[in-house]
Amino acid sequence: MLSMSATRLLVAPALVAAAMLVAAPSAASADGVDPSTVRATQLDEPFHYATGDHLTGAREVPTTRRYGYGRPVFLVGDSMAGQLADGLRRSTAGQHRALLPRTKSGGIFRLPAGDSPSGRWSARVRSQIRAKARDGRRPIVVLAGRGLGTSTQIRSTVWRLRADGATVHLVTASPLPADVATLPSCVVASSSPTTRCRFRLTDADAGRSATLTAARQASPRISVLDLTPIAARGSGPTYSPVHTGTDGPVQVYRGVSNHLTATWSREVLAGRLATLTR
Repeated sequence: MLSMSATRLLVAPALVAAAMLVAAPSAASADGVDPSTVRATQLDEPFHYATGDHLTGAREVPTTRRYGYGRPVFLVGDSMAGQLADGLRRSTAGQHRALLPRTKSGGIFRLPAGDSPSGRWSARVRSQIRAKARDGRRPIVVLAGRGLGTSTQIRSTVWRLRADGATVHLVTASPLPADVATLPSCVVASSSPTTRCRFRLTDADAGRSATLTAARQASPRISVLDLTPIAARGSGPTYSPVHTGTDGPVQVYRGVSNHLTATWSREVLAGRLATLTR
């Protein structure tokens, strides 16, 4: 009979096939991680992908859904912002906050908004933020993404959101591991994933430097959460792809670019995100 943790395992079909090519690991690995119960794979996507709140393709009109009640917290940006949704949903639940995820794959949120698909989407999201501010709701905006622009462009966007009446926080894009696509299958297949599946980071910046510079140079300064030392723990040069979450071991990456698992966001990152939305 499967244990409760085993029944929660979400394994993409391709990863199952990959795991079957190697000898079955022992029930408990040398690292104390049971690969059969590590709860993260390519299927571990943010919750708002399924609800339609995360826009893809040519869609430009954001939804109006909210999750929870109280002071509005807008999550704005591309899929790098979208990966924070589960963590923010957990962190805001106990803060009398309402989460409004407004993310778009490949979306470039910059203000002033231009006449482009991303520009029209940005203008519509800004209109929602302004409406909450006019109602006296003191909106919080958590802004993240690879496409926020230069540090000057980021400061321009934040200045306008602040002028609209919003409190703005920045979150950097997550760091990019080398061979990230192989990490989930390695963890599932290995008897010692925290030692045998360690990864190195590439030199890809993903807008991190611009985000950190904008936060430092803005007046007043912008609070920023840097994901690099959180996702890649330790002094390096290699890092473990498995962290300890609130309910046990959890994979950091989904194996899709440098996107984080929803479980990691919810069980590891939520506490850090809570400091932005108090």
